[in-house]
Amino acid sequence: MKKILFVSNEAARTGAPAIMLGLIKWLRAHHEMESICVLMRDGALREEFELVGRTYTWIPTDLNKPERIYKRLAKVVMHKGQADPGIWLTEIIGREKPDMIYLSTLVLGKYLQQLSKNSNQRIITHVHELLPSLRQLSNDQLVTCQLKNSDAVIACARCVSDMLINIYHLPPNKIKIIPEYIIPDNSTHGGDQTRDSLTLSANERTLLGKLDRAIDLGIPIFGIGGNPIHRKGFDLFPLLIKECKIQFADTPFLAVWIGCGDGSEPQVALEWDLSHLGMKDEVALIPSVSMPTFRWIVSQFRVLTLLSREDPFPLVVLEAGLMGIPTVCFEGSGAIPEFAAEGQCVSVNYLDLPAFAAAVKRLCLDPAEATKVGEQCRQKVLNDLTLERVAPLVADVLFDRI
Repeated sequence: MKKILFVSNEAARTGAPAIMLGLIKWLRAHHEMESICVLMRDGALREEFELVGRTYTWIPTDLNKPERIYKRLAKVVMHKGQADPGIWLTEIIGREKPDMIYLSTLVLGKYLQQLSKNSNQRIITHVHELLPSLRQLSNDQLVTCQLKNSDAVIACARCVSDMLINIYHLPPNKIKIIPEYIIPDNSTHGGDQTRDSLTLSANERTLLGKLDRAIDLGIPIFGIGGNPIHRKGFDLFPLLIKECKIQFADTPFLAVWIGCGDGSEPQVALEWDLSHLGMKDEVALIPSVSMPTFRWIVSQFRVLTLLSREDPFPLVVLEAGLMGIPTVCFEGSGAIPEFAAEGQCVSVNYLDLPAFAAAVKRLCLDPAEATKVGEQCRQKVLNDLTLERVAPLVADVLFDRI
């Protein structure tokens, strides 16, 4: 029985950790294997990882605490190698002696510097990042080191593979391009779920009030879900709304961003912009919500507005696609613009907000085109981008069958 040690940089509910969790569940159902999980940062998915196998979670030690007892404890922890996450990970690998090590991201190099590679162990790195993220979360030296130690590398998209070859000079025969995936279910499709079936807090009910009014009045709704950060294009959001105000003319609309916390710095900054632009009525900012609520909100969109400057393979596009909702995105931002060639999304020139707004308006007000693009995306997801389609491809790399 193969023993595989899975390492994730975090335990967040979305992105690479969620992809790794789904992969582990599939592998355990289809292969004789033992899985051990290592989480380099705690998060919402930790308990789910603990349910599928033995799980280690790094809890950082604050050595600057003034309490004398805490300092003594910290010294003991450091003596055991627990105050350094790289030493901690290396000790786990030495104790568990896995046959394979699966690194769920290319930003783990800083934890691998103490690792002496065992020739009997295969190391596989799964890359979900493009260059800006790698240089923000790691550096070229650590990335190169991780790639050198890897026996095989999985790239989530062709643009990622091209980066690894052209920037980091990774041999092409060491790379396998395997797309991201989601797990379809009734709620992902929109299903029979209604607004009244959601379990909402009082605050969520209040925040969704503007959305409810737009639905009742038949006002076109578009938007996106994600962290309100530069990479995701959060700073472009008010500028897009300004352009849409011009493009839509007298037709009302509602633009939604899911994931912008009430009272957070991004929310305060955006409220300031919208106030000066006189467009607060056209926007609904919604904080992070449960997945059923998130999916219900997205199901009300006529268009998903992917403003990301850099997003290798955003799963929100697949979620929307399964509901038949089309996406507008920027060329050069990742894998999703590649869908445009086959009519599975609409892409515009990089950071061309007037063209972006025009595409949003066209899809919002032309149900026939929106349905056509959304349906083609839905078929793409069902045919190629589900766990059942993608997991066997990853298994082939893990078990060296390619």
